[in-house]
Amino acid sequence: MRKTVKVLIALVLAVLFIITYASFVSADAEEQSARIAVGIVCGKPGETAVIPLTVSDNPGFSAFAFGFKYDESVLTVVSASVSESLKGFSEFKTKLVWVGSDDYSENGQIASVTVRIAEDAPIGAYPFMITFNKGDFSNRAEKDVPLTVIPGLVNVESGDPLPDASEIFKDVKKDDWFCPYVNYAYGSGLMNGVAKDLFDPDGAMNRAMLVTVLWRVEGTPAAGATPFTDLKESWYADAVGWAYENGIVKGTSTATFSPDDPLTREQIAAILFRYAGTKGYDTSARGDLSKFPDRSSVSAYAVESMEYAVGSGLITGDVGKNGVLILSPQGNATRAQVAAILQRFLT
Repeated sequence: MRKTVKVLIALVLAVLFIITYASFVSADAEEQSARIAVGIVCGKPGETAVIPLTVSDNPGFSAFAFGFKYDESVLTVVSASVSESLKGFSEFKTKLVWVGSDDYSENGQIASVTVRIAEDAPIGAYPFMITFNKGDFSNRAEKDVPLTVIPGLVNVESGDPLPDASEIFKDVKKDDWFCPYVNYAYGSGLMNGVAKDLFDPDGAMNRAMLVTVLWRVEGTPAAGATPFTDLKESWYADAVGWAYENGIVKGTSTATFSPDDPLTREQIAAILFRYAGTKGYDTSARGDLSKFPDRSSVSAYAVESMEYAVGSGLITGDVGKNGVLILSPQGNATRAQVAAILQRFLT
């Protein structure tokens, strides 16, 4: 999708949900929700990779029917099967279907999906998730079981060693949801730590940081002049000048950029939407904001940008109160969340 950018950054990585990890919730959110995590795996072009599906917080289920969503230009599902611990009937055609005689209430791996990576697959990280409809995950009483899905990733790598953020930053652990995204952002040179051994994944991403990331993607081009009088730090001044000259960012007033202000989710969407336009990328995707209960909180200037972000999968929603998906357009984005969005945008 972003071939020019991929060649430019030539990343070697293992690989931010949406803005956090993407989630899907079915049935009554007040009931206990099972959680299925799709695995994060690595592989080389032309190879196969086996993606595990693992359940936790399991209240018990007796049947499921899962489809799969992924980049078909890079990945092909070869097979899918349930784990031996799940007794009963199972088959895989376009969906992986399982029906048991009793409710299965154990936690752990319940299935695996084998994918083949295309011979010409570019190095990068590609989301892989399961999909389901109402009634596709139920218990013995034929009642829907609420389900949250954490998407996985297939990291297409070269033969070179991959950066491991958990061995570099003491605030990033291997089992953190954001670890692979930090691997991506750090390994490709898009984001640095806030200190030698700290990434600060929960820290706020400010306006200067995001502009600097895009400036690095472009190869640190020459800066243009700006009317802003508050660009005090040299590490972002050229980046802001470049972004302003190209219409990617605007000021918070005629004379200020407010580089240290935290980025909101709608501001991220607006900046990436404008950047995509300058690159000639396809920005025609439009998502339906009406399905989010807080859609009226989106600022007028950011409506089109948020529609693009939702329609292109950059932002899939945040889990709000009672498990309801919300946009949270005015919410601040963390460094880990932005790393995830950048991976989705640039690969």
